[in-house]
Amino acid sequence: MAAILIVRDPDPERRRRGMRAAESAMRHFDIEVAASEQGVIGFVCGVYPGGPLSRCGGALVLGDVIPGPGPERLDAQGYARLAPAGGVPPAFDGYHLAASFDARGALTVAADTLGTFPVHVAEAEDAVLIASSPALITGYPGFTAAPDPLGLAALLVVNGPVRGRTPYRGIRRLARGHALVAAAGGAPREVRHYAVEPHRESYDVPATECALRLHEAFAEAARRHVPAGTPHTMLLSGGLDSRIVIGVLASQGVPMNAITRGDGSDLEYRCARAVARHLGLAQHRIAHRETFEGFERMIWWDGMVCSPGLAGGNGLGEPLPHAHGCLASGFMADPIFGGLTMTKSFDRASRTASFERYLARSNDWGVPLATLQRLVRRDVFGDAVQTIVDELREDYMGAADRHMARSWLHTMELRQRIGMGHLLSHLAFTAWPRNPQLDRAVLHAAAGIPMPLLAGRRLERDMLNRFHTDLARLPLDRNDVDVTPPLAGVRDLLRAGMDRRIRRWRARLGVPRPERRYYHRTFDFNGADWLATRRRAEADRERAYALFEPDAFDALVPRPDERWQPPGSIEGASGVKMLTALGVWLRVGFA
Repeated sequence: MAAILIVRDPDPERRRRGMRAAESAMRHFDIEVAASEQGVIGFVCGVYPGGPLSRCGGALVLGDVIPGPGPERLDAQGYARLAPAGGVPPAFDGYHLAASFDARGALTVAADTLGTFPVHVAEAEDAVLIASSPALITGYPGFTAAPDPLGLAALLVVNGPVRGRTPYRGIRRLARGHALVAAAGGAPREVRHYAVEPHRESYDVPATECALRLHEAFAEAARRHVPAGTPHTMLLSGGLDSRIVIGVLASQGVPMNAITRGDGSDLEYRCARAVARHLGLAQHRIAHRETFEGFERMIWWDGMVCSPGLAGGNGLGEPLPHAHGCLASGFMADPIFGGLTMTKSFDRASRTASFERYLARSNDWGVPLATLQRLVRRDVFGDAVQTIVDELREDYMGAADRHMARSWLHTMELRQRIGMGHLLSHLAFTAWPRNPQLDRAVLHAAAGIPMPLLAGRRLERDMLNRFHTDLARLPLDRNDVDVTPPLAGVRDLLRAGMDRRIRRWRARLGVPRPERRYYHRTFDFNGADWLATRRRAEADRERAYALFEPDAFDALVPRPDERWQPPGSIEGASGVKMLTALGVWLRVGFA
């Protein structure tokens, strides 16, 4: 990211006061801040030392703008030639924000193809504001920050924006595949410049060929996104996605080290360590660290874009020891390689697919719909919850002509680019994310594979087993206590059987088992980190009564000394975490 505000304001005094406010906000982070003006356009940009920022008289590029088909990047001058101010820009690969403008106020702003780089848009009187964070908009002179019932309803229902609405009235998130375009003196409008289109190019070939095509597309994308001559750091989790990514990068000779978060006894770390050792890479373990101050800063900066999974800042602005200037990860690879979101609309009990099933699965990440109507204050929300459900239905049904494609595409817009994508923006405060799995050619290859074949990680497992066989013989984290390798040997199977028997005996004897799954431990609402956050957030509980019925809120959100009974899944805790955080947001987000 790291941080950017672009403003078109004919009032020079107000524009400069707003730019100074943005500079002050950016100085909460250890980044270099610069400001400039050209006619009615002003911008403030903050980036870590040596970060990928290019500027010229009529354009700004932050990040990697890759036109293709080679690895070359566009600088600001090159971008201005291909995407002149006020016109619809082409879609480019790479994680970036790019803008072109002129002194009269013509303006074009675009981001990466899936819109994972956060672009927020608002208007204050006759000023147009574009920012990477709502915090850079709420501090602008003339903008009055207030909660938006429809944006909050979307957050409560599906844990993210619907039709771009944020929890702030008047602040919208730019849609996936859209650019912001404004003629000189004209109102800004969103225009589509990229879309993932399902097609049938791989419908008449064997499954093995589908896996080969997807792997080849990713390998070629990796050559363009991750230059072999530049040292990178791999965020290595021990799971399937990061294993395929690091396998491809290692085979292409990219100089790398690896970073894994957690404790030395975590299953994820042990699996990641086996991969790093096999590839001969230096691996660094970073201890998990959460603070309430980090929690507050994350909510303030992200503007409650989604429910906080962790109890702290999740790396927002925190140093990343041992990291090179560019980062690779498996973030957002699972829906593209493995089609994990394709079956959300399918109900196994009735053996049918429907929007209702999709909505129920999406609502797992929010506050249960059955309780929302008695939770929200009618004088605040009115019919906002039903309006959001109706809009979701319309958008879902219009996304494609089949339920699996609808589920895949709509979740990519709704959950993946927000819930997972905001992690990339956090990382970009200290090093630049490079994610070849988000390349247009990779998305095109995935969109041409029969969706029942792509779903359930069938092809992704085949890619690992066929093209990275050595890595498939190493223990694999599946977010479970079973880390048996995909290509298991006799010893692996014997060890797995012994582990299962030991777990059964411990359960029968009532012997507690320490939690060695990093993901489960850190996301546990009853865990030490969340308990500490809950204690500090308790002072903000009554602020939430402005939005919710107090009795219903207190029945849902436990006091810090009360143990909360989880509904059986990590995502099931998302709603209560969201409600806990909203009281904090009502304090820090409107200060």
